Amino acid sequence: MRSERRRFQRFPGRLNVRFYVDDRLIEGETRDLSMAGAYIVSTPIPLTNRVLVLKVFPGYGQQAVTIEARVARSLDNGFGVEWMQASSPISASPLRAFIHDVLGITQGFVKRLEDTSGVPRFVYKFSYDLLARTVAATGDAGGGPPSETVAIVADDAPRPDAGQSAPTGAVAGAIPVLFATKAAKVRARMIGGYENGLVLQAEGEPVANFDRLDIHVYPDDRRRRIDLKGLVSRVKPLDKGYKVYIRLTLDNDQPALARFRVLAEALRTP
Repeated sequence: MRSERRRFQRFPGRLNVRFYVDDRLIEGETRDLSMAGAYIVSTPIPLTNRVLVLKVFPGYGQQAVTIEARVARSLDNGFGVEWMQASSPISASPLRAFIHDVLGITQGFVKRLEDTSGVPRFVYKFSYDLLARTVAATGDAGGGPPSETVAIVADDAPRPDAGQSAPTGAVAGAIPVLFATKAAKVRARMIGGYENGLVLQAEGEPVANFDRLDIHVYPDDRRRRIDLKGLVSRVKPLDKGYKVYIRLTLDNDQPALARFRVLAEALRTP
């Protein structure tokens, strides 16, 4: 786990986890996660090097994902695991959403398998060398595909309505943004962007890791707004308000993503 911690940034997050030890059902909770593993609090604590089959519940309306993981270290209050393989039955959507939206993995493919009765099962195998190369190349602490695979990145999604004017009262500077949580609508400003996410500075109603947001970005060229969907990956408190890092999810409209990426590139260009 020490080498994993050096290579892959960890972020706090609490997800419910269930697994069996000697035919006994154990319930636990993650305390932090990364592309390569997680730290889980539970009682009892499984032994180091044991391979567990975890049911992980993303907690935002998605089905549970099954993950095979090796116990890399055990402490007094919990244990660290390294992901080995993740899967979901019938549909690839829960698996793709967990890999992409929660863990921030954008490389690789989900393979479709079938049992003897023809029921499909979708599997993703974690490749730490691939993840390390991705991090080194992109700085994101997140050949052709084999046959019978489904790419992690979605191809199509429903298009949201657009064309509304920018909100008044937004935090001054940069690009005005309005995002909505289950509790409230929050005015913010976009202070950074990259291919699969954005950074906002906001005040008012706080957000937490794994909150799902509807985001409306208002370019300053008076063109129609850009409607996006995202998942909070990190929140950093400021003296006034907070900075929130958002990962764009798989259910985004592709034309909207293309427009956003042009805008994000313009922000990075001096």
